[in-house]
Amino acid sequence: MCVFADHVAMVLRFEVPGQTEQDLFLIEATGNLGVKVKRWAALRDHIGKFYDRIVLRHLEFQRGEAALDNLEKFLKEVNGKKYKFTPG
Repeated sequence: MCVFADHVAMVLRFEVPGQTEQDLFLIEATGNLGVKVKRWAALRDHIGKFYDRIVLRHLEFQRGEAALDNLEKFLKEVNGKKYKFTPG
């Protein structure tokens, strides 16, 4: 299957304090805003306007304590950084 994509984001599910259900977030890098973590609910209405479609690919990996700690560290380090393209 060949899928054309001009944008990639990581979908994450987090527990939110005060909520009983987990919420979906996307972390993405854009040229104007840089790297941001955004709530899925805020982006959902843009499907068909800004986004033609969304394709989801599920990643299977061991979600142990170390992996989750590394993910949290990564998110804290990159969130808010400016977009920079460095091929190679």
